[in-house]
Amino acid sequence: MAEFKGEKVINLDDDKFKKYKMMKKIGQPEQSIRNKMRMDGIKPEEIDAFFDKKTKNKNQKVNKVSQMQELAIAMGLKPKENIAPQKVKKLKRYHWKVIDLKNIKGSFWEEINLAFDDSSIILGAKFELDFQIRSRKPKLTKYRNKGNKSIGMVMGMATREKKDKITWIHGKRNQNIQIGLKSMGLSNEQIYEAIVNMDDDVMSLSRIETIFELTPDADEQRKAEEKIDALADDIEYCGMSEMFHVELSAIPEVRMQVTKWLFAKTFKEIYMDRLQQVKNIINACFAIKQSKALKCYLRLILRMGNLMNHGIIGKSMVYGFSFVSSFSLSLSLFVNAVCCCGVDLESLSLLEGIKNFGGKKTLAMFLFEYAYNKYHDEVVAFENELEILKIAVRTESNAIETSIKQMADEFLNIDLFCRRLNDEYHPGDTSRFREYMRAFNEANIVNMSNLKVKIQNAQSIANNVANYYGMELEEGKPESLFKTVQAFVDLMLKAKRQLIKLEKERQKAAAKRAKEREKKKKKKEKKEEREKLSMDELMQRKQKQREAQVEEEEKGNLLFRDIRMAAMKFAKRQQGMESRLSANFEERKSFAMGKISETAKNDKIKKRISAAIMGQAGLLPAHEVAQLQQIRENEQ
Repeated sequence: MAEFKGEKVINLDDDKFKKYKMMKKIGQPEQSIRNKMRMDGIKPEEIDAFFDKKTKNKNQKVNKVSQMQELAIAMGLKPKENIAPQKVKKLKRYHWKVIDLKNIKGSFWEEINLAFDDSSIILGAKFELDFQIRSRKPKLTKYRNKGNKSIGMVMGMATREKKDKITWIHGKRNQNIQIGLKSMGLSNEQIYEAIVNMDDDVMSLSRIETIFELTPDADEQRKAEEKIDALADDIEYCGMSEMFHVELSAIPEVRMQVTKWLFAKTFKEIYMDRLQQVKNIINACFAIKQSKALKCYLRLILRMGNLMNHGIIGKSMVYGFSFVSSFSLSLSLFVNAVCCCGVDLESLSLLEGIKNFGGKKTLAMFLFEYAYNKYHDEVVAFENELEILKIAVRTESNAIETSIKQMADEFLNIDLFCRRLNDEYHPGDTSRFREYMRAFNEANIVNMSNLKVKIQNAQSIANNVANYYGMELEEGKPESLFKTVQAFVDLMLKAKRQLIKLEKERQKAAAKRAKEREKKKKKKEKKEEREKLSMDELMQRKQKQREAQVEEEEKGNLLFRDIRMAAMKFAKRQQGMESRLSANFEERKSFAMGKISETAKNDKIKKRISAAIMGQAGLLPAHEVAQLQQIRENEQ
């Protein structure tokens, strides 16, 4: 079978295509067959013919180049020559953004085109050798240790004498690599295969985060490559960290590949976080614009301002107002500020600086109390309507926008990096990485575009809401709107707390006054009652009150009750003893005077004995002696 490409005939029945047909027959991927054909030196047009692909017509390229040269001459420019590398087959690509020829006129590029000749710049062979596409690196399987055996034993060679370890990674870097590798529990070969094959099953997110810090950067990879060439077979005596870098240095730009892989693994989490932040901004804007309570408060403030400015021409009967935050918190300046047709919420804090005549209630407190009492249904849900602001005020729109921009740029960087890998390295070294990243880009590029649109919409919505309320966003930041409105919400909540505190103080003062009135009333009643009673009755009542008070205090306390009872008994005994002693003294005194005391007369025994003694002594008259004799006989 023959394929005709222009005037050239490509014979696909040639023997050199047999093994590729066999590979195609057994189901090998097309990209693998293409890579194999390139390695074997098959020409691109033959590869395209083998896969029935159309090769670009070189004549078309020539025509396009000639057209560009003709256009350059027509514009008065020097045409560019098509120069090709002389020492190598292919150089690395420089993916710059080309300026259209029509935009060159009048620019810096036109000046240097006319002033200088390109042929004067000779880059030389060294430039081509330094920037050529390197050949595919072999895997370092012959340097991998197998258990405790040396490389020579594995390869069937004679064992070498034991040598000191070859190291060039020192200090903390060496220590961190060893700790990280031990924590992962994977051999160098397993890590190498997992990175080359982009194996998500082996490389979890935590392992990728760990390996990211361990992989060699550009300088370390270049040094490892130099060590491979310098040490040759002695590479087996490298230390643990050094051998790890040697293994991974076979992967083109391994640190950058792991970086892109880590971004792909964490993209969903970062994307959802940024998406939620953008939604919070949009929801907060809608909450502010749709808040009935906020509109009610502003309407009331406008009404209060017109009333307070009554009689001032041009300052009253206005349709809107604007507070200037730089003004002093005084009533006069507040009056001068009410003059515009819009609402600048930045100055609503002025409400706190205006106090009533008594100095205890601010205008903000009056506003809250009045709205709560008169427009309860509209303002009762004020805090709930703007609950989202507590979250929105903590957002940083610039940081979110920067993060989203970096994410979008990362998609472009991934695409450019994949192209560079394809241009500068053998395609087989990075085919799996490029396929993985291509699939990632295709799956998430739409979400990334939607996120960019959403953040732009959020900024636009915030501007519209700010304009709706007559204010300007500070540096275009939506959070300035949220902070301003949240400050007003906090002001109303503070006014509510101050009103509650003021009401408690009022109730406390009212209770104190009522108590004083009750005290005065009782005092007056006591005075009137005291005037009606005698002194003895007053003393007895006072004594009873005192006893009642003591009893009330000691009520329920057994110890105090027993002490009190014992004291009362002791006092009673002492009082009886005093009365008996005084009676005895009076009896003796009367007896000495030849008389019988009243207490002795009341006691029959004392009276009889006293009469007998006094009768014998002749101290009693005869008739009293006869009476006493008659009483004695009667008793007998």
